[in-house]
Amino acid sequence: MSALRVATRLPAFRSQTTITFARRFATTAKTSSEKSTASAAAEAVPKKRRAIGGFRGGVVGFLLGATTAGAAGFLYLIDQYQKTSSLVLESIDDLEATSRKVKDYVRKIESVESDLNKVQYNVATKEQLLQLKADWRKQVDILSREHLELKAHVWEIGRFIS
Repeated sequence: MSALRVATRLPAFRSQTTITFARRFATTAKTSSEKSTASAAAEAVPKKRRAIGGFRGGVVGFLLGATTAGAAGFLYLIDQYQKTSSLVLESIDDLEATSRKVKDYVRKIESVESDLNKVQYNVATKEQLLQLKADWRKQVDILSREHLELKAHVWEIGRFIS
């Protein structure tokens, strides 16, 4: 049997602790004397309590923090998504109203164009007005000559009668 002796270096506790390993690694089964020595050594040495909170607490804390941060990030993303989607919907409504106004303006412009085309069809051009003016002057000249001829004819009849 081998024994390990550890001496603590604290001044208040100058005792030695003995840990014995009752069984060596072998392929044979335990004998009853080994069983009794092992159980006696196990009872003699108090079990050391392992610290539970160290590593497992860190892992649990990390997982809890990561979950909380993920949930907060997800909620932030949902909030931003709702805000941006509402802004997009508002801009779509504004765009729709603007497009209705543009359609109304286009209808008004088309009606004005059709009225203008009707007026252009009925309106005389400058050349047509100049031609009409020349024709009117010719007619006035003809009427003036006929008037003078009639006046001369009436004067001759008046002279022939008198």
